[in-house]
Amino acid sequence: MNIKFFSLFLLFFVFCAAASPVSAFEPTKNPQVQTRLLADHAQVTKGQTFDLVFEQKITLGWHTYWVNAGDSGSAPGFTWKKPEAITIGDVQWPVPKRIPMEPLLNYGYEGTAHLVIPVTVPADFTGRKVSLAANVEWLVCHDICIPEYATFALEVPVGKEPVLDEENKNVFETARANLPAAGTDFASSFAEKKGKFAVNFCLPSEAAEKIKKADEIYFFPREWGLLNYAAKPEVKWKESTLTLLYPRETRDLNEITTLNGILSYTTDDLRAGYQIAATEMMDVPKSQPEGVHGLWQALLYAFLGGLILNLMPCVFPVLSLKALSFAKLAEHHETGKARLYAVGYTLGVLISFMALAGILVALKSAGAQIGWGFQLQEPIVVYVLALIMFAVGLNLSGFFEISFGVENAGHKLTQKEGVAGSFFTGLLATLVATPCTAPFMAGALGFALVQPAHVGMAVFAALGLGLAFPILLLGFIPALQKIMPRPGMWMERFKQFLAFPLYLFIVWLVWVLAQQAGANAVGLLFIGMVKLAFVIWLLKLRPVALFAKSLKWLLVIASVIVLLLIPLQGLKPMSTVMPAITAQSVPSQSYPHTAFTREAFNAALGGENALFVDMTAAWCISCKVNEKVALQTKKTYKLFSDKNVQLFIGDWTNRNPEITAYLQEFNRSGVPLYVYYPAPVNGIRPPPKVLPQILTPGIVASTLE
Repeated sequence: MNIKFFSLFLLFFVFCAAASPVSAFEPTKNPQVQTRLLADHAQVTKGQTFDLVFEQKITLGWHTYWVNAGDSGSAPGFTWKKPEAITIGDVQWPVPKRIPMEPLLNYGYEGTAHLVIPVTVPADFTGRKVSLAANVEWLVCHDICIPEYATFALEVPVGKEPVLDEENKNVFETARANLPAAGTDFASSFAEKKGKFAVNFCLPSEAAEKIKKADEIYFFPREWGLLNYAAKPEVKWKESTLTLLYPRETRDLNEITTLNGILSYTTDDLRAGYQIAATEMMDVPKSQPEGVHGLWQALLYAFLGGLILNLMPCVFPVLSLKALSFAKLAEHHETGKARLYAVGYTLGVLISFMALAGILVALKSAGAQIGWGFQLQEPIVVYVLALIMFAVGLNLSGFFEISFGVENAGHKLTQKEGVAGSFFTGLLATLVATPCTAPFMAGALGFALVQPAHVGMAVFAALGLGLAFPILLLGFIPALQKIMPRPGMWMERFKQFLAFPLYLFIVWLVWVLAQQAGANAVGLLFIGMVKLAFVIWLLKLRPVALFAKSLKWLLVIASVIVLLLIPLQGLKPMSTVMPAITAQSVPSQSYPHTAFTREAFNAALGGENALFVDMTAAWCISCKVNEKVALQTKKTYKLFSDKNVQLFIGDWTNRNPEITAYLQEFNRSGVPLYVYYPAPVNGIRPPPKVLPQILTPGIVASTLE
């Protein structure tokens, strides 16, 4: 499906297949779709192929999806239980509709839809009946999307002669009439032409005459990412040859060998189409796609988001630490070194961002439901990050010295030390930036995580470049270095002062770990900190005697082993996926709330109250600031009460697939996310409102008004 404005829906269901001695189950009545699974024969014979129909009767205003759902959504999925000898063919999809969901466009069905499924009985079949069970899952959407599912069972007797099921005859006639006709005699081809995606059809004269009279012509591709779904195609005729031109999307055409899809045409209320398999590339040179407006916007937003990250409390101390090193360089007019250190810092940021992006993209491709800050959902990562920050804090406090470039103000750094220190500081900046989300980042990262890998990596690189940009400016613009304060003893004092924000950062990490894994994990972390300080103290010793030297290194090795064993053994149970948060585990608030689960939220959507969804995490600093400033205040609680707002809190501190899926519905890759659903008006709920990532009381109040 489309990679632009894409919303990924990964649905988890548990099905139970049941048997029933009838040819069809009763309709399964779900909230928005009524479904049946029917067979066209009451009796079949050996060597015969018969058809099933999966019928969907969809509530007015709602829709389900075609095999390519378009900009967002998910096609119905079937899981079969059958005799090994029976063959179930591919689903035959009726001609879909274009369903606008501004600014997106979906491919799917409204009203009633019939999916046809062929079933083949082999000539040597020995059974007396064909027993089938199907678990079917689908997504139905209006302003919100609801996953639904049903379980069916069929038994069709096997006899000497086939017998049609007269009761379902009309259903199957309608279903087959809505299928696209075979376009096997169409010579079809596709290519990229002048930055647009072109599909070419050489039509038989009879088909050409029909389509020329149509009010609307459209090609529905089964392949995602090739064309802009929402755009109307440019239609060109040359006798009986039809060419449709679409704005190009970013997927590489080299990935496509055969383009399958449906060429549809609409005349009055009649919608029909032809099944197309375009296999010939038109002989035109490929160019870079012009449909990259979304990409350039994502790159800009990522850069701006990275720039703003420097002002976040998790990053600013590290930025200050690095900026101080340029004061000494400016005093000695070492512009070459300043540039070298700036490049080293930038490389540290970019390499760490690309590594993080690579892991994120790989895990997403493997089906993991994760997003920005995903690594902090692992207690082991929180443990390691706390130890690293503790070591940096001890260094800034003067307990020991490592080369960051600042603490060597008394003597000249070597080039190797300065570059290495700059590179490490860049790595550290990325590490501490992940708990924060700056303005502009959400849309950019949401875009990146549904793109091909190379596009997503480019967006993450832009984010890293934005984070490193202030240091790059300092390094390459000598005039900026000159406005830095002159070096002196104040630099040492300021360096020591910067240790205290880092210690507060560690306190926050301890709190996060307690939320994730309890008091035992906090105790293990404190043991690790003591061991780390002990190792550093040992390394500072300079014993002369051989026995003392041996004892020193024996203690160092033993302490390092303990440091490694704590996360590998003591924290091992915490690294597994935690259960979804329960109502009892949500921190107590002054306003009644409900822990977010899809079941509870969907039930509330059908009610009469306004809803406010707060997606947060203990490790999300932006979330905690918003809670203190704008959400967990008496004024906001009174506003919620006056407006009769039902508050849902989704805690993403540990992995939670339901919350991840909800974030993806809004093209978000991480928290915070705040969504307000106004109360229904005349039985219809208005569209939801997404609030900014940085909140004020005024923003919350104006949204609810």
